[in-house]
Amino acid sequence: MEPGCGPQKAARHPDRRFVCSCCGKGFASSRSLETHMRVHTGERPYGCAQCGKRFTQSGHLKTHQSVHTGERPFACQRCGKRFAGKQNLRIHQQKHHPAERAFVCTCCGKTLASLKNLNTHMRVHTGEKPFACGLCGKRFSDPSNLKRHQSVHTGERRYGCVHCGKRFAQSGSLKVHLGVHTDCKQFRCFTCGKTF
Repeated sequence: MEPGCGPQKAARHPDRRFVCSCCGKGFASSRSLETHMRVHTGERPYGCAQCGKRFTQSGHLKTHQSVHTGERPFACQRCGKRFAGKQNLRIHQQKHHPAERAFVCTCCGKTLASLKNLNTHMRVHTGEKPFACGLCGKRFSDPSNLKRHQSVHTGERRYGCVHCGKRFAQSGSLKVHLGVHTDCKQFRCFTCGKTF
């Protein structure tokens, strides 16, 4: 545990009497504070029996287990898209209601659905790239971009064409390839009129 961290009562949060001395976040119960403290201590008491990945909360483990089962019990009422976790559904639903995007970038005015998304977006302006490939050292601003890049080293090709079976490391490459199987030619040269 970090020095000075621990439960303490604070008058500034009358409805949230238990306040984290590390970050100042308030909680209504000592149990909620205790669970929160795992963020600071790094404790992850809940482990997945299938892959060994560990979690700070039992609910996070339960949501993770749908990765192995393929279960997606939470459905968006507006578009029908399904999600493994309630939080993922909530984030998705904000895309249908742009007015609910409360986080605004002070540099460009873009609105985002969560503080996490805003922090990730800010790297566009700061140029920060905190995620590094352990094999080649190339750096990325987003962990998903790092994961996508690592398929270059592993040779993994997760995306397969349903028409011919050809496999691709990135979903964007598969999308481009799918144009081979359709008569739709989306791009036209303004000089010669040829479509591609």
